[in-house]
Formats: sequence, structure tokens, C-alpha cells
Amino acid sequence: DVCSSDLSRFAIGPVHVLVDEPEHVAVYWVRRIYLWLIFLVIGGMLIHNSADFVRKMQERYRKRAEWEHPGYERMNRSERIQHALTFSTFILLVVTGFALKFKWTIPLFSDETNVSLRGDGHRLAALVMVGTCIYHGFYVLFTERGRDQFVRMMPRLQDIRDILGMLRYYAGLESHRPKFGRYSYVEKAEYWALVWGSAIMVLTGLLLWFDNWFIQLLPKSFMDEIGRAHV
Repeated sequence: DVCSSDLSRFAIGPVHVLVDEPEHVAVYWVRRIYLWLIFLVIGGMLIHNSADFVRKMQERYRKRAEWEHPGYERMNRSERIQHALTFSTFILLVVTGFALKFKWTIPLFSDETNVSLRGDGHRLAALVMVGTCIYHGFYVLFTERGRDQFVRMMPRLQDIRDILGMLRYYAGLESHRPKFGRYSYVEKAEYWALVWGSAIMVLTGLLLWFDNWFIQLLPKSFMDEIGRAHV
């Protein structure tokens, strides 16, 4: 027979105990590649945008001729909707994700309401984000403008020349910026970072949402590592 004190200690113990196991080889490489991509993309953007900010501050005090081109619509309504859904759902996912991780609460709301806002809010934002990704995929595949925009987003050798030209401009070796095409290398980098970032978020999110099903197909150590990496 088990005494009452043993039962009480058992009741307050954790349900899921993570045993120290060697990291799964797939998780090992995914984690390291992902961290290096984040470091390179975010670090490169910080350096580039800092240099761009400095140059723009210098240009504020210089007289520049007005642009006489009548202009054109850069994004149509469908593209503006896609952008609005993407950045709004991403912000919601970040906020609700941190709320789940650190158990943030909203004052004057009950514990049940806070739990629902954190969990259901995160899942709702995830569903809208997945829907936006599908929407964008159909737009790229089945509309003429979407296919044209996607082709223009493909990296080209000219982008490397533009990067070098901008670096010379930031360093003061050139007096003018390079002339870009429909999209600059900055916009292309942001777009492709969004593509692979969304793919990873959707994949890991689905693994965690339907963990009871995926645990039958994947090693538990792999699922545990995905859980740690996702949050």
C-alpha cells in the first residue's frame, strides 16, 4: 500500500517529464540552420538599415529636385489585403505566443478568460495566417499579375551589383543610389525571409497543435525539441 504522503507528492508532480536524451539529429541541424538564418537575415537587415538611416539623415539637409513622375499604383487591393493580414496575424501570433510562454494576464479579466484569450487567440491568428498563405499561393499561381510579381521577386545577379553599389553609396564612394527595378534586393530579402519563416511557423505549429497524432509517427525527443524551439 502507498501511504497518503506518497500519494500527495505524486499528485503535485509533473505529468510529462522530459528525460535527458540526446538531441535528435534532424532537430540538431534544423535548429542550427534556423539560428544561423535568423542571425544572418536579422543581423544583415540591422546593419543595412542602420547605414540607410544614417545616409537619409544626411540627405535631409541637402536640396533635392522634386520627382516629376506622375506615379502609379504599387499594390492593388488584393496585395494590400494580403499585406494587412500578414503583418496583423504575425503581430498577434507574437503577442499571444509570449503570453502563452510567460502566462501573461490582462487585469480585470478572470483566469478562464485569460487562458481562452491566450490559447484561442493564438490558434485563431494561426488559422488566419495559414489562410493568408494559401490565399497568396493561389494568387501567385492562378493570376497573371501574381505570377508577374513573383517572377520579379526572384533573386538576380543584378541584386548583387545593387548591394555593392549601395555599400559604396553608404561609404560615401558614390554620390547616387543605384537605380532598382520593380523590387529592390531589400524587398526581395524580406519577401523570401517571410516565405521560409512562415513555412517553419506553420509546420512546427501544426506539429504542436496535433501532437497526439504526430507523436505516433515521430520520436518523442523530436516533438519535445520542436516544442522548445517553437516557443
